[in-house]
Amino acid sequence: PRRRLRVWVGDATMNAPRMGRSTSDDRSRNASLLGLCALTLAACAGLCDHNLPIQNSTMTCIDDTKAHDAGQIQDGSNHGHVRLTIAIPTINRAYCIRRAIDSALAQTATSIEVVVSNNGSTDETRSILDSYSDSRLRVFHRETTISSADHGNFLIDQTRGDIFVGLSDDDYLEPQFAERVLALFDRHPDMSFCYTRCWVQVGDAALPSPAGPELEDALSLFQGYFTGRRHLFWCATATRIADIRRLGGLPRQTNLGDLYVWGALAFNGPVGCVGELLSHYTYLAG
Repeated sequence: PRRRLRVWVGDATMNAPRMGRSTSDDRSRNASLLGLCALTLAACAGLCDHNLPIQNSTMTCIDDTKAHDAGQIQDGSNHGHVRLTIAIPTINRAYCIRRAIDSALAQTATSIEVVVSNNGSTDETRSILDSYSDSRLRVFHRETTISSADHGNFLIDQTRGDIFVGLSDDDYLEPQFAERVLALFDRHPDMSFCYTRCWVQVGDAALPSPAGPELEDALSLFQGYFTGRRHLFWCATATRIADIRRLGGLPRQTNLGDLYVWGALAFNGPVGCVGELLSHYTYLAG
């Protein structure tokens, strides 16, 4: 559903007005656009389970002792302060999980960790994960499969870094990703979150996402997002873990957790963009 949403949004806004002299029609479209932004973000928030407040929503958390009982196989002892965590959820993606992990471990930034959680895979994923030995890597195995939201919240709970990056098992990063993201947070400590440009892999084609300004406010970001001039991808986005935790993690009973997080945090401060193509997002049709 997350990947299909992006295609729908792009198709639905191909005829959006270009920047230039404002007309009454343009102003009307812009007002409608901002209304669409508000409705979409409200809808994402409404997908949460409102039987409990968001900030008190239940996470699937496993402490260190229980993690061993659940089948934790590696616990890299990354000594020193961890600034950025790359979290990789996976299930039955033996054919591509190694590419994602290798790209995370190839980061030029040294103050990172990589956390991988195997959500009950029945293919060769376990043996691939068992083959790694790296002090920056922690791997968890689950015997049973849980929902994507609960699985994401488990990874959020396990995160030790200040900055959280969620990397899907079929996506991957360029080596300078973490270094550039951390430098942007250092330059703009009031930033709510940031993203990098991204290669969008559709079949054999690789399409570059557009660049935004280094800093912009939330309304500018979402106006660009809904007119195809900004592309946000979970694998290309970096967020303070403390901010995600203050939200109560990812909302339950939805696969739109990324849009929910962006919408909830964007108004806390400017949104940053690294203008380099540092991530790869794989669109899987069907």
